[in-house]
Amino acid sequence: MSVSISTPPLSSIIGSRRRELGLSLRGLGKASGLHYSWLSKLESGRDPEVLSVSSLAGLSKALDIPISRLLVASGFDSDLVLPEFEEFLRLRYPKLGSARRRALLAAFRPPARASS
Repeated sequence: MSVSISTPPLSSIIGSRRRELGLSLRGLGKASGLHYSWLSKLESGRDPEVLSVSSLAGLSKALDIPISRLLVASGFDSDLVLPEFEEFLRLRYPKLGSARRRALLAAFRPPARASS
């Protein structure tokens, strides 16, 4: 028997959290640095033409949702990026302690995938 983990659509995650926090689309736009009409398209399932990691980072911060959750929901395969991210941390922040580096990597790690 195989188990699969279903991730809610990005639109559902963002819309639900926005309403939970009592934010309007304009309020979320101000908090995330994104235009409210772009957010409206995203929430209604009409994915905007450009969905960037920086857009997801702004939403992550404004909605207090781990960016890893948004990355997985958007279909981004972070397994391919994590080694690059680890290397980036080493090169950009050479004095960053190993404990802090591990904490950052853990924060950006996607949820474990179920095996088939």
